[in-house]
Amino acid sequence: MWMKQRSLRQLAQLLNLGLVVSVLSIVTIAISAESSLSNQFENAAWRTNFYGDKVANVRVIAGSQCYERLAGRCRVTITKNPSAQEVIPLPGVVGTTYYVIKPMNSVTQYRAQLWVSNGSRRLSTSYGNIYAFKPGEYFLFRLDAPSNGHAAVTFLFSLGSANPGFAEEYSEVDWTYGSGDGREGHYDTAPSNLNVALSGQMQVGQQIEAVITYRGVDVTLNNRMWMRSRTSALGCNVPPGQVGSAGGVEVLDPRVEQGGKFTLGLGEVGKYISFKVNAINMYGAVSSSSACLLVTAAPEAGRRSEFGSITSTFGGFKVDVTNYDASFSYSATVTGGSVIVGAASGTKLPLTVTGLSSAQNVEVTVTTSKTGFTNGTGVVAGVSLPSALTSSSGPVGRWIASSIAKQNKTLLIADQGGYLYTSTDNGLNWAQRSSPQNWTTVTQSDDGVTMVAAAAGGSIYKSTDAGLSWNVVAPVGNWRSVACSANCSVLVAAEANGKLYRSLDFGSTWLEMESRQNWRSVSVSADGNTMLALPYDGQPYISTNRGSSWRAGSTNFVKPNWTSGLVSADGSKIFLAPYQGPISYSENAGNSWTSYIAPTRTTVMSHASAVNKLMHCGNDGVVALGAGSGVSVRSVAVNSTPWVSCSISADGTLLLATSTTGLVYISVDGGSNWTVRSIHSGNVNHRAFVATAGGNEIFSAIYGGKIEFSRDGGTSWSTALDLKQNWIGICASTLLDKIYAVAYQGYIYQSMDSGETWTQIKFKKLPWVGIACSTDGSKAVAIAKGGNIYNTTESGTNWTPRDEKRKWVGVTLSSNGNKVAAVVEGGFVYTSSNSGDNWTQRGSSRNWSAIASSSNGNNLVATVAKGRIYVSSDSGESWSARESNRNWVNVVSSSSGDKLIAVVGTGLIWTSSNSGLTWTGREYPRNWRGLYISGDGNIAFAADFGRKLYSSINSGETWTAR
Repeated sequence: MWMKQRSLRQLAQLLNLGLVVSVLSIVTIAISAESSLSNQFENAAWRTNFYGDKVANVRVIAGSQCYERLAGRCRVTITKNPSAQEVIPLPGVVGTTYYVIKPMNSVTQYRAQLWVSNGSRRLSTSYGNIYAFKPGEYFLFRLDAPSNGHAAVTFLFSLGSANPGFAEEYSEVDWTYGSGDGREGHYDTAPSNLNVALSGQMQVGQQIEAVITYRGVDVTLNNRMWMRSRTSALGCNVPPGQVGSAGGVEVLDPRVEQGGKFTLGLGEVGKYISFKVNAINMYGAVSSSSACLLVTAAPEAGRRSEFGSITSTFGGFKVDVTNYDASFSYSATVTGGSVIVGAASGTKLPLTVTGLSSAQNVEVTVTTSKTGFTNGTGVVAGVSLPSALTSSSGPVGRWIASSIAKQNKTLLIADQGGYLYTSTDNGLNWAQRSSPQNWTTVTQSDDGVTMVAAAAGGSIYKSTDAGLSWNVVAPVGNWRSVACSANCSVLVAAEANGKLYRSLDFGSTWLEMESRQNWRSVSVSADGNTMLALPYDGQPYISTNRGSSWRAGSTNFVKPNWTSGLVSADGSKIFLAPYQGPISYSENAGNSWTSYIAPTRTTVMSHASAVNKLMHCGNDGVVALGAGSGVSVRSVAVNSTPWVSCSISADGTLLLATSTTGLVYISVDGGSNWTVRSIHSGNVNHRAFVATAGGNEIFSAIYGGKIEFSRDGGTSWSTALDLKQNWIGICASTLLDKIYAVAYQGYIYQSMDSGETWTQIKFKKLPWVGIACSTDGSKAVAIAKGGNIYNTTESGTNWTPRDEKRKWVGVTLSSNGNKVAAVVEGGFVYTSSNSGDNWTQRGSSRNWSAIASSSNGNNLVATVAKGRIYVSSDSGESWSARESNRNWVNVVSSSSGDKLIAVVGTGLIWTSSNSGLTWTGREYPRNWRGLYISGDGNIAFAADFGRKLYSSINSGETWTAR
């Protein structure tokens, strides 16, 4: 509210409440053209009768504040003077009393008349001026004393709902000046500070507007007109025929029917536009014109980008702009993650989106710009692959289903809308399986070799090689649940709002069973004889002859809302879990039932056959173990995770629980303790590699992790050395039978049996940064940053420190191990011709970062951080600079030395096929670190540090994320 009342009785008694001249200061306002205050009164306010309860006599306190507008307000005090009762009637006075105030003429004073009864008698007439006015709320009216023209008394008239007649005597009214309509202020000053500015873009087809500001009140804006000069800006605001007009000036719109707005047409191109206006009130007038602004032609339409097909990736997607035009500039923004604009090729401009969570959908907006054109935009939407990421706090899979093989404890889980994953080491490492599907249920044989998974709106898939490959074994259906016998020869599957199906030949053929129902869960015994099928709101269906016949349970369950059903491995027990209520179980194939209360709202169950222990998982985040009176609670309190699947091994030691809202949780001690496990999908800190010639078998040094091994080219990984270190370097013989690895601030480790066993070299911990070895593995050289070079010539039996302590950062060997080259950060290149025993300084002092060698040691290539690439064809005696200054971090060479690959930190992969003479940028900017190339130069691996491993089979021309 602009007005507030508060008691100032004591203050009022101290002040002179005599008659005071009431004046308001001038107010600066900014408005578009409006009607005058007088017109507002004529049209609205003066037609209203102001009754006694809407009028109060007011006195000004400290009137000087009104002159200077101190703190933006003027204070007046309401007075209830008994002597003024006749003139200012209050509520309760007999008869109808009201004021009528009319303007005496258009520019000077107003007249106040007081009427009573039915309006037939006028008691008094007084003359005065409007003191101040706030539209729709209040105005102050000052009655002039005839003798001296000063204010004799001031009335406060209410135009709104407030009732000044009820105000407490001596209460104070704050008259606060508004900031938008320009109607508050003193009515005795001519307008001033009149200014006109044009707002909008001075181009054909655009609408511009005259923005008018001035100082004053009760102002009428007239003579408003748009002006246009035909040839120049000189005098463009002078009307035709007047002195000073240059090139002819036209009055475009003297009536300004568009409310101060004007749309520029073709006739204005190359000409100048201005706006002229007069501001006038009863005390004077002022005129002003805007600056003369040149009108330009409308820009041509911008280029709208078109897009090719989307290629979804883990954490993002790729897409090409297909109508790229090099004469335009291109920029891109994305609603999630980040987007990289790649290097154009012809009419294609690659865009790469990264940093997305699993199955995240975002939009990319591509903006084109060019002088003389409007900005063009194009929008394309894409989605990342549904997958899990290796981060305990980052995006995770929607784990809808899980299974543990009874014998070998293979873990199988399903990402809803994503992939299947398997683990054979209690969830420490995972292998991605299958293709993305809307998975709903999984099961597997006791030995983990046969696996079955079903998708809603999809098919039933089966694998007979522990998840490596999958085949469709059933047609498309809205599959809800599937279960199989111990060897998966007998299967039963159920559709939501569909039928039951049975297979007795490992899924080759299926038989339709039972009527259409909203099936919720199916289960089968180890021998396949006993089957259970639960409709959501019906009686349990049980078969004891492999599904040849079925019968409903004998107990009349009323609206059970089943969530899960389970048959024990030996078929002797059946368990039923409702959404709410006790667990029902039978020990005679459903002929009779008993119940018990589980301390969780059970959503799914699993049975440990060897120890006869039942696992209950609830949507309240609780896992309960046992059945009947033997139920105990194991609490898993991770944000009250609502479990949607769980499994337990046959011996009851390994437990698995998943949710669509989180990670995978595993217990290896029967549920006493739980560990969060994340899915290993390539998001690791690969730092260095060695591989076989074909690239199928790879050893990788994981910084902050372990030494890992892959037999399928990096698709899946297992642990080779189960020791977490900041692994930074690794080398191996051609057959990978002898392997050496170093860890920063750690030790040298070596394996002489293809990674089966490892030996720690008994040095003190050193800041190792690299290691290289001969192709037979008998010779190796290791470097420590700020330390010595260490070499061995007898397969790691003895290691000897060589040369001086320097900031070594890279080392390489010839295939026979005789020629060695190493580089120093902020130093020189050093070479040795006797396996590292003696060293010679080469080249110039630079900020070297990496070095690589051909098999004969003659051709060397070395990189400089934030510098160039240098090559040598004489074992390092002389060097030539190649490529450009970049933040080079690593380089590798083929055996011949003609195929080279170098990477830039947060940059591209660069390849050369002519020994470094010319280079070509490849892939996309990433945080490249680890790098490997095969002897023939065809197979290559590169690591986006902290994220994914990439492989190439064409010497680095194209790359595939692993």
